[in-house]
Amino acid sequence: MINRLSRMQGRKTIKDLANKVTLGVNSGIYIVQLLNEDPMPVTRDLRYVDTCARVNRDNIKIGKANDFERRKKNYYADFDMENVIFEELYKIEDTRTAEKLIKRKLNPYRNLSPKGGKLEWLEGISYSEAKRAIAEVIEVSDLDYEPY
Repeated sequence: MINRLSRMQGRKTIKDLANKVTLGVNSGIYIVQLLNEDPMPVTRDLRYVDTCARVNRDNIKIGKANDFERRKKNYYADFDMENVIFEELYKIEDTRTAEKLIKRKLNPYRNLSPKGGKLEWLEGISYSEAKRAIAEVIEVSDLDYEPY
């Protein structure tokens, strides 16, 4: 059962219901770890491949998905299936807020892009440490969630 759902029943707006239909039960927060030793570009889009960041097994990615299966396939397309561990962590409707809170907690581990901006890829934190940090953030938040 979704956390705090009973408290929210009866207070849903039409916008809330529309968002729920759009997001579905397959939306939420995930974690990715790569298995490749040699750094790979974060995209295979030829327009950006020469200038984009490169990542390998030392990097962790936390993100939001409106459709876990589609998002997983995106990672397989960019990094090849055998190089990707994709794990759904929490079903969450408000993925934007959840990701924002998680990024804030994990900000010290975020890589810089070649252009100087912060990436969503993390370095210097293990897969299990990142999962623990995410759990801490989600479980103390006011977000409605369900562990995957």
